[in-house]
Amino acid sequence: MAKTVRLSDEEQEAIRIKAVALNKKLMEKNKQPLRDSEVVHAVISLALEKISVGASGNLILED
Repeated sequence: MAKTVRLSDEEQEAIRIKAVALNKKLMEKNKQPLRDSEVVHAVISLALEKISVGASGNLILED
């Protein structure tokens, strides 16, 4: 498997926006801010535990 993943400009911008919002909340709690790449790694780790195939054949995140 490749160690790099290509992201579209829109995906990169969405990650940046989310990272800014998360970092504001982290700083309010006196926590260290995260780099964009750290946010992506966290999302992957959290999502891999919950991703499955729904009845329609689409990928879904389960609770």
